[in-house]
Amino acid sequence: MRGVGWIGLCALPIVIYKAIPLLTSGSDHFWEGLFLTLGSWLVNLGGESVIQVFEANVKDWTGHRRDTMFDNANVFFALTAAQVLVLSAIVTTRLRMKKTWSDRVVLSVGLFVLVNAGFGMNWKWFGT
Repeated sequence: MRGVGWIGLCALPIVIYKAIPLLTSGSDHFWEGLFLTLGSWLVNLGGESVIQVFEANVKDWTGHRRDTMFDNANVFFALTAAQVLVLSAIVTTRLRMKKTWSDRVVLSVGLFVLVNAGFGMNWKWFGT
């Protein structure tokens, strides 16, 4: 769980960056902004790497591709879960070896998640 938490924390700065305009745009849009903020956290865990695999293959895998990620959310989140599990396994393995949070591998995984989320932050997963 520490590894999964680490992955989530590393994507959080991108989520916050994207949330500020959504949550401060006025009271009429607060709940929509909150929904998009929470949803973007889940989407940003996968980041650009999952987005590219999803976009390139979802039509072949499911037989259809529509306007939003929600049409095939199960595929997107399965890819995201696989990526998060692999990355968290790397972090957990390093921590079990008595490494610390300042370990180069752990920090590299965190940097990858942050950059990957940053590259994927403008993907219109909720439609246009």
